[in-house]
Amino acid sequence: MRIYPRALGANLAAGLQQVVVYAFLTAVFIVLLSKTFSNGTLTISWKPHIIPACAKSERQTFISKEVVDHGVIKFAVPDELKKTKIFENFQKRKRILDRSCTVARRILNSREQTHSERLNFQKQILDFDVQLPDETLCVPRLADKSQKQEHFFNDTFKFSVCLPTKTGCTNWQRGLVSLVKMGEKTPEELDDSEIFYDLDRFPKIGMGKDRSTRGPSNGYLTMVNVRHPFSRLLSAYRDKFRKGHPWMKIVEPKFGFVLKKFEKKNMEVEMFEYSFPAFLELAAASEYDFERDQHWRTMTFHCGPCNNEFDFVVHQEQGSEEQEFILKAMNVAESTHIPGKYTTALKGYDDVIEFYKGIPKSVLEQLYKIYYNDFVFFGYEIDDFYAVAIDEKPDNPIHQDRKWAKMALSKKFFIYKEKFHENECDESFNVVYEDAPQ
Repeated sequence: MRIYPRALGANLAAGLQQVVVYAFLTAVFIVLLSKTFSNGTLTISWKPHIIPACAKSERQTFISKEVVDHGVIKFAVPDELKKTKIFENFQKRKRILDRSCTVARRILNSREQTHSERLNFQKQILDFDVQLPDETLCVPRLADKSQKQEHFFNDTFKFSVCLPTKTGCTNWQRGLVSLVKMGEKTPEELDDSEIFYDLDRFPKIGMGKDRSTRGPSNGYLTMVNVRHPFSRLLSAYRDKFRKGHPWMKIVEPKFGFVLKKFEKKNMEVEMFEYSFPAFLELAAASEYDFERDQHWRTMTFHCGPCNNEFDFVVHQEQGSEEQEFILKAMNVAESTHIPGKYTTALKGYDDVIEFYKGIPKSVLEQLYKIYYNDFVFFGYEIDDFYAVAIDEKPDNPIHQDRKWAKMALSKKFFIYKEKFHENECDESFNVVYEDAPQ
């Protein structure tokens, strides 16, 4: 049999083409298989993905829509921004905050109520059709702080904001410092000293006088940046409790004796010093802010939402779109930006919920009680977390450990109690809220 060179070349070329195609398809198939069989099994299933109502993060967009201006936001918001879903949400949160402040006395005294009573009272506040009880106004008394305030301001760009810890505050500080520096550096180029020291802060004590001239009536945008209390607790844990983190040198001497009491897991090969359930037990046992680290003290402690006027309550969960709205309202959106999430951040709300699966309901009820101010003032709810919690047997020995932990923490930090003025009304404070009974 004679083989002609030209025919042989054609056959080889065709064969090589087939080999290349098959090799490519095989490589793609292997990659898909490696992802599918990553745990050694193949599972094919379908289930609808439902985003919980209290923390939907879908894009609200700046598409124009009919929005009723209730007049509760005093800052001069551009008309085009008023015609957005985002503005509608900001108005709702402002109304919730104002309504909550009119009944602050009852909120401060809510520790004496049952869990159901606290839930029902919050639902009344959230329902604008419900007439709240007519009672003597109470402005919660502020703590005598020894540390720097989380209240920042600038008289050139006219903003007055509160950025409590573990709410994405560092990224906000980056964006605002870059703005104040007139774009000398981008937010990402700033070093730590610039981030934490290059914004003016209100004084530690008696900042009322300085704030009184930096409100909406003076052309200042006033804002508080917040986060779901349970998401914020998780953020504090995942950041400060990492092995080797410098902050553990502060946490361990203060709280290690309680954390060790509740630790049920072998943490030798884990990336955290203590487990998340043990941390939640500590947080639940710390009944007052003076017993807590600054990273999981209440946002109410940091910002005093009834003492200071805030037009905008920004929910960290809504991310870039609410940040963009604020910058546009200030007319500085072309001059700076707020950096996005860290690469180590959880991807979404469902990931946060996952950490609370299997946590006892009694722990969540205690956390709801001691962070009640944050839930109510800032419009957050507990339902989605409570749905994944578990019941606990009444005779579980851990109940005795919890009683011991509360007493131990109270005794250890009692000397700081007087400076915090928790659950006290400042009777000398004169203020009128939009929703106050007339």
